[in-house]
Amino acid sequence: MSVTKNVKRVGISAGAIGIAMGAAALLAPAASAAPVAAGQLQVCSQGDYTTYVEFLGRGGLRSTDVPASACQTVGNLGTSGNLEKIRVVGTTDGGRHFQVAEANFRPSKGGNVTTYGNLDKHWAATPQV
Repeated sequence: MSVTKNVKRVGISAGAIGIAMGAAALLAPAASAAPVAAGQLQVCSQGDYTTYVEFLGRGGLRSTDVPASACQTVGNLGTSGNLEKIRVVGTTDGGRHFQVAEANFRPSKGGNVTTYGNLDKHWAATPQV
């Protein structure tokens, strides 16, 4: 086999690997939910809007705003085995608030909330209780 053919094959192989790696990078989420401990709720915003969670039975307690492509953990929620109602809310850059989901959360198990979509079509994965 000639040197020219070997160089072409190496170049084609390197190009294919580069394309495959680039595609994998595009498919990987910018931030992802990680396992959390009891008394914690991790909030990840994978949609194109900011997300926060309201803890409906805790007198107005809510998470901080989590910008798109980010995750933040709310801690010190205790270790109660009781179900607590949460509301997942999205906000736009213009300040419009919209409900994404309502769900239950059990502090003794911890949990993750991840939001997806956009203003017109949005949804959330919520804790498994």
